[in-house]
Amino acid sequence: MSGRLTSGIGNAQNLESLNINSNQYEGELPSGLFQLSQLSDLDIGDNRFFGTISSAISKLISLNRLTLGPNLFTGTIQSTIASLSNLAYLSIQGIDITGRLPASFGYQLMNLTELIITGTSIEGNIDTSFGTLPNLSTLDLSSNKLRGAIPS
Repeated sequence: MSGRLTSGIGNAQNLESLNINSNQYEGELPSGLFQLSQLSDLDIGDNRFFGTISSAISKLISLNRLTLGPNLFTGTIQSTIASLSNLAYLSIQGIDITGRLPASFGYQLMNLTELIITGTSIEGNIDTSFGTLPNLSTLDLSSNKLRGAIPS
């Protein structure tokens, strides 16, 4: 499939899962996407979405799984993702984002079992808060510009 995802997606108020991985969608993520409060699984990886990852992503309060890349996003990792308290799986791969890994992820994403952030330009130390995630079983931070010890 190809084309653009339109704001009309927001009319699907009962949508619980949206997987459009490995297609040829492009453009910015439409505001209507962030109105899907029942959405528990969002996979938009391997497309050509661009722009920044909107802070409105925090409105997807039911999300359990979130896959954002690879895509053509730029900017930083939105710290507002940390407010998604049901999130168990977070994958941000192959995106040209910069900045630091938000410490708030380690303090607020207590249900996180898998955190995969690879192939980005994030840098700096990994906050000690990541050592306190009680359910984390997979941590993949390969191919970034991180340094320092991995918290235990």
